[in-house]
Amino acid sequence: MRADLRPALILHTTECMHKLNVGCACEHLSVVSTLKYLGVTLDDEFNWMPQIKNVCNKMRSVIKEIKLTKSKLTPAALRIVYFSLAHSHLIYGLPAWGTANLTPLKTLQDKLLITMSSKTQLKKEPNVHKLWNVLKLDDLYELTVLTLKYFDPNQGAKREHSHFTRTAITNPLTMPLSQNKYHERTWDYIMPRLWNKLPPELKILKSVTSVKEKIKDFYHSQLNS
Repeated sequence: MRADLRPALILHTTECMHKLNVGCACEHLSVVSTLKYLGVTLDDEFNWMPQIKNVCNKMRSVIKEIKLTKSKLTPAALRIVYFSLAHSHLIYGLPAWGTANLTPLKTLQDKLLITMSSKTQLKKEPNVHKLWNVLKLDDLYELTVLTLKYFDPNQGAKREHSHFTRTAITNPLTMPLSQNKYHERTWDYIMPRLWNKLPPELKILKSVTSVKEKIKDFYHSQLNS
């Protein structure tokens, strides 16, 4: 929206709101295009591109550091560096911005893993995600959403078989109809698809700990399939 068409936002005091005869001298709130909140950059269009750009810059810095130091580090140490310096940024706030265009970040994640690898390692295993046992960014997003919403998978969707059976909880969920592109980026639309991907034994877990461990193992097992 053009700046001159935006309505004025005023932070009224309690006195101003209850004494209408008092002239309003309350603070006007500034309108900004981006705002960092709890380490995540929000933007006025909610396309998350400023957030993606920030994480990309951090990934490039890690790649530079790895190039300078990898000759002095063992593979085990390199993997620790990856999870402490790169993975921590990729995973932070991912359930919120993971529906954005992640192509730049996926490219940098692959580049970082290739940078960590030796020619001998790549010759034996060209799949760098399998080589380092590191999930792809899309899988990381799915894993974090499933972990967060596991005990509330319906999100407004209905099970394909509404009658009660002992295995009702494992029944597939019907995919909601797409309303628009925004709706397709919401958990209401995404969660039934992710839930239906899980094998039956992963739909009957009872504790948060088992959910985190077993679903993570499920995604890592797919690296080897």
